[in-house]
Amino acid sequence: MEISVSDPNTKMRYNMHFIKPFEGYSTVAFDLAESEGQTQVTQTMRGKSTGFLPKLMCALFLITRTK
Repeated sequence: MEISVSDPNTKMRYNMHFIKPFEGYSTVAFDLAESEGQTQVTQTMRGKSTGFLPKLMCALFLITRTK
């Protein structure tokens, strides 16, 4: 894991490299915004994995999640 962007009180980004169970790379973002005296945190994760097995696992997860 490597922090790529860090702006105090506004955002943080980091890069992740997964090895197990499947190799893949992801970027995780935390965006902070003040709203009515509270802090609203939005997290996003984007990434890419290679190979047939990770794609199959994602497809099966989406099928079971939509039921």
